[in-house]
Amino acid sequence: VVVSTAMGVGTGTIIDDDTPTLTIDSPSVAEGNSGTTDLTFTVTLSPAAASRVDVNYIRNVGGTAEEGTDFTDVPSASLEFAAGETSKTITVPVRGDSVVEPDETVHMLIYNALISTGTVRIRGADGIIAANATGVGTITNDDFPDPPEPTDEDEDEDGTSDPEDAQLPDVPETACSTVPAEAPEGGTATAVVELAVAAGRLTTVRWHIAPDADPATADADAGDHGGVSGEVQIGAGERCAEIEIDILDDDDAEPTREWFAVVLRSSVGAQLARSTIPVAVMEGVCDRTPVVRSALLAATDAASCEAPAPADLHLVSALTLAEAGLDALVAEDFGDLTGLRTLDLRGNGLTALPALPSLVRLERLLLPDNALETVPLAALPAPERLRELILTDNALSELPANAFAAAPGLRSLRLDGNRLETLPAGLFEGSSSLRLLRLDGNPGAPFAVRVDLERAGAEPWASAPAMLRAVVPLGAPFEFAVGLTAEGAMFADGGMASEATVAGGQTAGHAVAVDSTGGFARVALTVPPLPDRQCLTGPCWQGFALEAGAPLTLFARRVLGDEPVPLFGEDLRVALSALAEAGELSGDIVWSARSSDPSLAAAYIDGGALHVEPALGAEGDLRVEATATDANGQTTTVYFDVRVEFHWPTRSWREIITGEQR
Repeated sequence: VVVSTAMGVGTGTIIDDDTPTLTIDSPSVAEGNSGTTDLTFTVTLSPAAASRVDVNYIRNVGGTAEEGTDFTDVPSASLEFAAGETSKTITVPVRGDSVVEPDETVHMLIYNALISTGTVRIRGADGIIAANATGVGTITNDDFPDPPEPTDEDEDEDGTSDPEDAQLPDVPETACSTVPAEAPEGGTATAVVELAVAAGRLTTVRWHIAPDADPATADADAGDHGGVSGEVQIGAGERCAEIEIDILDDDDAEPTREWFAVVLRSSVGAQLARSTIPVAVMEGVCDRTPVVRSALLAATDAASCEAPAPADLHLVSALTLAEAGLDALVAEDFGDLTGLRTLDLRGNGLTALPALPSLVRLERLLLPDNALETVPLAALPAPERLRELILTDNALSELPANAFAAAPGLRSLRLDGNRLETLPAGLFEGSSSLRLLRLDGNPGAPFAVRVDLERAGAEPWASAPAMLRAVVPLGAPFEFAVGLTAEGAMFADGGMASEATVAGGQTAGHAVAVDSTGGFARVALTVPPLPDRQCLTGPCWQGFALEAGAPLTLFARRVLGDEPVPLFGEDLRVALSALAEAGELSGDIVWSARSSDPSLAAAYIDGGALHVEPALGAEGDLRVEATATDANGQTTTVYFDVRVEFHWPTRSWREIITGEQR
């Protein structure tokens, strides 16, 4: 707000206190003499958010306390604020001892704040909104040296000493240096050796290099520091000395920060402030593939290639490497990119992707115009987070049935412009979130997404009623309803028509009840057209079509083969024992027969056989069914087709049934 008066112009700032903002405090705790005491950082969200908020945390470099000696480290992780929650804590166990030492610090960094809906910020201790903030926890010293033995001058007139007369040595109030021991490749790291209390004589401190004890950090090796050792001397009355370690240069792509420890051992009588010193090798992104290095420097706004630290790379959410001439990727190029959500690799010559374990939050993987022969989901540590996968114009010639099973959250999938001729059953099973699917531009396009009918829980010819469902062997790429039309049956609502719905990602739809109106029944299905394409603003489906399968015959089993039985001037006689399968019915059985067109041929039961008698001079096709009913009321129906011919048939019904040749 700007206010003008006769005395001049003043500017006031109105602070936005409506956006949820994260802060971390700087606690302190006395270390104690034994056991552990909790140093608790409090992360506050103010005001409370209406949806879930996540924020990562990691112990940062810069603290003077020594992991393993002064405290037990906590691994990097994340805090989750449910809607309405305003406070979370991070606890660092502090190890108690009786060593006289200065106050020490532990740095805790919060970063990469995410909110389901809306905006969330991080504010540092200085009040500035930034990408991260650090809380400085202090471990206060509660140990002091024993008072010295009294001298003659300290004795009272009665020959005794008064403790109040003893002079305690001064306890140092500040450490020698808090500058972190770190250096880039080719540089020199300076490790500061510190005594808890200055000694009255020359102190020799021997040192050697050992692996860093923190499991959450990457370890440097002899190729980084040479595995050197030595000793340093601290003069009488002094507390500090420096060790300089040359950091070796190499061309290997490595983590942005690697650590090793300088282990110290002092001469008898001297107390070290800390027995190990962590040293960081500032690898940065210097040894990464040049195009990747350039992209990361731009994304982090870093002034030099060694400057990016892990926390900086954690904050990179998008990386574009389009048309960069890459024919292969180096996995180490993507180290520490744990916050990356979009990776654009279009227009390169990639044939495969290596494992990329850091990309735990990747949501968009763009790979058009490459030479991939397989779907690269196995390269990702969390494919279930993927929302968009573009594989247009690659070299995919076949897909496994489970090609996308690991990515059920995919909303956009482009496979157009590849070499696919067929699609395997179950390909889209589980893909319930698709809103865009393109298969056009493949040799097999448009692909048929076949929809069939099946009877749930029983064979089609079993007794009525029945439960029917639509099945999609490929998996439904989106939700749709098929129309059902019944002949000789009715649905649960009493009608001859109904519909069955198949949800996206499913291979079978909801069951629909149908009952017979007498004898066998047929149910046919019709499929809907694809939804209107709205590829720029809405759902998009290209390169395939729904295809209806054959009608399903219910409550009857076909017998005597698939061909119509030919009749010309002679009766057909079939023994009833040849029509019923063993075990279907029990006890006394009563048979009945029916012809679908008595004007062509009559059907009846006589003398333990089914008779079909053609009408004189008739010609045409009909269906004959025979139903058997046992004493318990159980029924089974069989059927076959008959062709009544006016001319002599090429094969008689006996040849059709028995396979005999004329």
